Amino acid sequence: MVPKNLTLEQKDGRRQICVDIFERMENERDLLKKTCASPKLKKARMSKSKLKAMLIVFFDIKGIIMTEWVPQGQTVNQHYYLKVLTTLREQVRRKRPELWENDSWILHQDNAPAHSALSVKRFLVKNRTTVLQHPPHSLDLALCDFWLFPKLKSVLKGTHFESVEAGEHSPSPRASTMASYPINNIRSLIANHQDLFTLWSWLPVRITMYQPILLYTTEEHGCSLTTFYVRVEHHEPTLLLIKTCTDEVFGAYCSSKWIERNKKDDRGNRQAYFGTGETFIFSLYPGKAKYPWVGMEVDNVHHANELFMAADQKMITIGGGDGQAIWMDENVRYGKTESCSTFNNPPLCKSRDFEIKVLEVYGFDGV
Repeated sequence: MVPKNLTLEQKDGRRQICVDIFERMENERDLLKKTCASPKLKKARMSKSKLKAMLIVFFDIKGIIMTEWVPQGQTVNQHYYLKVLTTLREQVRRKRPELWENDSWILHQDNAPAHSALSVKRFLVKNRTTVLQHPPHSLDLALCDFWLFPKLKSVLKGTHFESVEAGEHSPSPRASTMASYPINNIRSLIANHQDLFTLWSWLPVRITMYQPILLYTTEEHGCSLTTFYVRVEHHEPTLLLIKTCTDEVFGAYCSSKWIERNKKDDRGNRQAYFGTGETFIFSLYPGKAKYPWVGMEVDNVHHANELFMAADQKMITIGGGDGQAIWMDENVRYGKTESCSTFNNPPLCKSRDFEIKVLEVYGFDGV
């Protein structure tokens, strides 16, 4: 229940978020069990802390940008927050110069009174700071709950401080641990670190919080579609990265399990295509571009616009309708790329027909 009348737009925003959470519930059946207690419920004892301190943290996909301890007795009002934002701008200038130079950095904050004060809004407009809007009346959906707080708890578990000052000057290795991000552990032969940052910015937000795991690579597991299915088909979603023999790099985010290729319709026939509108294709080299499902921008789509994934023992296909965005043969050696109606994309490599140099497929641990 939301104790306030919401606009249709606000309701739609909350609905979409609920759909994402529901999908995770479907894929992770023991989520509620893990959230409450396992293996059985126990009565918890609460221990009141003698000291309390407030820490303001700003972070992005690369890690921590700025931290500031709020002085004891200080209220975070609009006047104090303006000082914090002034310091933040300087830290962004120093630590993210590539974003600072063209004013491309975006500030995401919730709807707390200090954040939405008129003086703060004027400050942000004056300094050309883009703000990412937070869903209305959704204080429980802050990104800190999904990344920062779990990292803090993991690092500080069992640690006690005798004073606020001792906590502020705790050992520095914790900062690097907190700032770790899932893609930092990827050792790809196809994409460099900057490419991975770009790719992660295209993924659904809920997926970026999970640790990627390498499921299949032609370098280690050989070139076989059968092996591909054995290692990949039960994972959802999956991320395919292809490097051609001419060093072009492209791929696809595949929203459904590849084992769905075996599902049958009401007549007992195998379904030709499967997948959902979260599926998208992309190019990383020589140019970077994401091609989402065309249904994201229009309401009425035809069957040819919903051909996301197809597979059998002879090939796999991503995208269809007047062409195939990505097609690979049973030996995972040769393929082709064309424009297609599902993604409204150009061919992902110049020659259209390509030979695969390396294929990597990633899953996401815990999804």
